[in-house]
Amino acid sequence: MQDAALNWPKPNQLTIKTKGLKDWAAKYYDLASLAKCVDWFSPMTYEYGSDTQAIINAPLYENSAIGNTNAVDDAITYYLSARGVNPLQLAMGVPFYGWQYKNYSALGVAASGGARATKDLYNDNIKGGTFTQMWDATSQHTYYVNNSTGMMVVYDDTKDFVTKSAYIKAKGLKGAMIWELSRGFVSGATDPNPWLTALGTGVLK
Repeated sequence: MQDAALNWPKPNQLTIKTKGLKDWAAKYYDLASLAKCVDWFSPMTYEYGSDTQAIINAPLYENSAIGNTNAVDDAITYYLSARGVNPLQLAMGVPFYGWQYKNYSALGVAASGGARATKDLYNDNIKGGTFTQMWDATSQHTYYVNNSTGMMVVYDDTKDFVTKSAYIKAKGLKGAMIWELSRGFVSGATDPNPWLTALGTGVLK
């Protein structure tokens, strides 16, 4: 749903693709000057997945042992510390999509994968109850494994929204930015927006 449909004022927002602590795209922006012109910045703190290696799409923290050498915390730390962005002008990016891997054997090991909407990953895999929920303590992220089929799926689930909401509050950030709402919409469900509900509850309460 567009902001205009609700008659909300359109915020001045700048979305910047970021790559951990490295000056990837943000190095081209004068953030101090831009901060005077925008309401908030929305770093795209996701897309850390791989189509050739079973890793986490949006890990809160790095886990280099499995191939996640960049993470959400790296990007947030970069904006707050290296670039001096006011935390109240920073909305952390949260994905409503994840990755599905075939030929899975372990995190960090070669596997064939691709990005998919969260609702599709849930409906096609988790809803049937054939996957085991796993937790990577280092990256602080959930993933699911079906050992009989050799398939693994990873996306921001309820547990991850609890963890990331606590992180947002601890850092004093403005809130969260979602990419994107329709990928979490589950038609016909009791709550058609389960991940939005989980995130909203965690951030706003």
